[in-house]
Amino acid sequence: MTREMRTVDELQTAGVPPLAIRAMLSLPAAPASLRVSARHPAVVVLNDIGRDRKYARWPPSVKELLRPNPWGQISFCRKNVFTMVFVLDPATGDGQAVLGYLVDLHAQGAPIRFGIVLAPGATR
Repeated sequence: MTREMRTVDELQTAGVPPLAIRAMLSLPAAPASLRVSARHPAVVVLNDIGRDRKYARWPPSVKELLRPNPWGQISFCRKNVFTMVFVLDPATGDGQAVLGYLVDLHAQGAPIRFGIVLAPGATR
């Protein structure tokens, strides 16, 4: 609260009109997670479940997701239903750990389309 009041004071000192300050204060809070579209040109998509040969034996219908599985897991279908985009700096230890996690998920056959955004200096 103190930080917000300090920001309002700084905006008033800078000559920002009171109506503009009220509008800024009524904006929704930033989300806790970042959303990135897999279609963005910065995203490098590593696999395509709908087209890659690795997934050719999976059923093509999305209705497979509704079918009960005896082991309690979700059923797979040959569609890009789930996508994970990782924003990382591969030169850092954290970035390499994230790449290792991505490789592990892919090796385990997770029904996920993976994408990466190489961002030097990316942090948590």
